[in-house]
Amino acid sequence: KLTFDNVTADVQRVFDWLKARPDVGQIGVVGFCMGGRLAFLTASAVDFKAAGVFYGGGLVPGPGNPYPPPSGLDVASRLKCPVISFWGGQDKHIPREHVRQLEEAADQGPYPLEVHWYEQADHGFCCDDRASYHADACRDAWAKLIAFLKTQLAT
Repeated sequence: KLTFDNVTADVQRVFDWLKARPDVGQIGVVGFCMGGRLAFLTASAVDFKAAGVFYGGGLVPGPGNPYPPPSGLDVASRLKCPVISFWGGQDKHIPREHVRQLEEAADQGPYPLEVHWYEQADHGFCCDDRASYHADACRDAWAKLIAFLKTQLAT
């Protein structure tokens, strides 16, 4: 069963394994959709240096959210690293209000949530196997993510 505790334990084991390797520097996490949700949640529990979230679904409780607690709102003030996030303005699954709530919750902690909106993009805009693929939005988001990671992982 997929639970926060199980996922966090798995991610922590991978983090510890990577951290012990002499050829690995600073470690970040990036996720898309449900993986974006998990990247956000585990950024509150694992000592990553940075996290990237692409259209992380189910971070805010409400109708249509099948995920058990904790929510993103529960952990946002406890983020252990800077988080950059990317959202589609046409995404019917993730309302702008939910992202605003995440921003407000993160503002209560040490790391505000960096948010980027792509007004013409839908959910899954970086998946080139989907009809929602939006090359320009994905290209721009990816460039922002790489710049962010270079800065955050350099320390």
